Amino acid sequence: PWLHTAGEIARLKAALTPKGIRLKPTARNLIDKAWGRQRPPPPSAPVVPQPVEFTGKSATEKIADLQKQLKADGQSAVVLTLPDSLCWLLNIRGGDVEHNPVALCFAIVPVSGKAELNIETAKIGRDAKAHLAAVAKILPKAKLGERIAALKAQGKRVRIDVDTAAHWFAAAIGPASLTKGADPCILPKAIKTGAEIEGARGAHVRDGVAVARY
Repeated sequence: PWLHTAGEIARLKAALTPKGIRLKPTARNLIDKAWGRQRPPPPSAPVVPQPVEFTGKSATEKIADLQKQLKADGQSAVVLTLPDSLCWLLNIRGGDVEHNPVALCFAIVPVSGKAELNIETAKIGRDAKAHLAAVAKILPKAKLGERIAALKAQGKRVRIDVDTAAHWFAAAIGPASLTKGADPCILPKAIKTGAEIEGARGAHVRDGVAVARY
């Protein structure tokens, strides 16, 4: 359930059910089981704040815009699962994925109030904690299931992007509470601020110099 999106599973079920084939979720990732004790530890790079001088927009402003959209759509909360969306929204960066400045984490953003960032807390140092204090509650990653269950129990309308979120989220939220919708960070993330445009141009200049020197 963690390795397939909710949308992928829905499409597979539609194709396989008429053939009498059922999909059964495994309780544990079989690849992890094959690794056994030889499995490398998960990445745990520190989270660093991304200054507003580089983003052009504060995390407070971005979350406020997202919450306006949730309110307009009649949704209680959204679960964000894409690392790049989370890092953009909260103006943070990480190093958990090689060549990508992202932190592996999840977030629940309610229609009002602070976001909930589910992450390995060892990644959050003093600077990152101070940066996030105004916009997010930091919770251990192990609490994610508990928080999702609480939303379901309260009868909240919870939005997930079924084309990017793991099937686990759809199963945990349940059909009564699940609301399908695109990740609300994708479109605004694509609309660059003046600071981001300037940063992109500067990066191309530095990259061009490196290529020319090579």
